[in-house]
Amino acid sequence: MTEQTNISDPTFMIIDDSIEDLYLTNYLIEKWAKSSLIDQFNCATKALAFLHKNSETIELIPDIILLDMNMPHVNGFEFIEEFAKLDPAIHAKSAIYMLSSTTDSVEVSKAEHHPFINMFVTKPLNKEKFSDILKNYFDLTSSEESKVKALDK
Repeated sequence: MTEQTNISDPTFMIIDDSIEDLYLTNYLIEKWAKSSLIDQFNCATKALAFLHKNSETIELIPDIILLDMNMPHVNGFEFIEEFAKLDPAIHAKSAIYMLSSTTDSVEVSKAEHHPFINMFVTKPLNKEKFSDILKNYFDLTSSEESKVKALDK
């Protein structure tokens, strides 16, 4: 008898102060996986409060965090400073992808080399860039690859 593993769709947290970017990112996720849970926050403070509140219930912690770099009050790097103080189980569960339209090479390099950031992605997010995020997250097995290819339709 062979065991079959059924990999469920990952859960997402979008943190972005731009309503347009929240909408676009949500649209791309829903197009790829209609069954994914998507938490949206227009400021990093609210997202951190959610993570703190649910830190004892790991199932409520998102698998993928799509984090805007430049936001008022608490920016993406400040979010990560606070994220680093959370329980290591949360660090292990959540993969952070930083998004930004910045052309500042110092900020881009900081994001690309930060230990808590899995990947830096330039805005605007599109199907190809979202596909790159998923490929990075899944480490591409054949079943996930077919889901990623579904974005091309």
